[in-house]
Amino acid sequence: MQVQNMPLPADRPLDRAKRLKVEREGVCASCHRFTGTKTWKEIVRRYGRAATPEEHDLIMQRAVEALSGPKGAPGRDSSRPRNQDRGISEK
Repeated sequence: MQVQNMPLPADRPLDRAKRLKVEREGVCASCHRFTGTKTWKEIVRRYGRAATPEEHDLIMQRAVEALSGPKGAPGRDSSRPRNQDRGISEK
């Protein structure tokens, strides 16, 4: 078991679900690699800057929904290659 590295009385071993959430290495890097670029500035302009984890989740949700098109619109843009065509698993 792992223990949070915080000197607080409420420190406790992390359960499996919390460990899995914390140990998602590299997930943030896929988007945050754009920090300081024109792309990043456009994302901040469109969706704002997250001050809390909850705001971050909402911004990410809005950005992903924007990629899938307007609500109620037909499915994925067929002109874009499917994941399997690019060697990416759709699990």
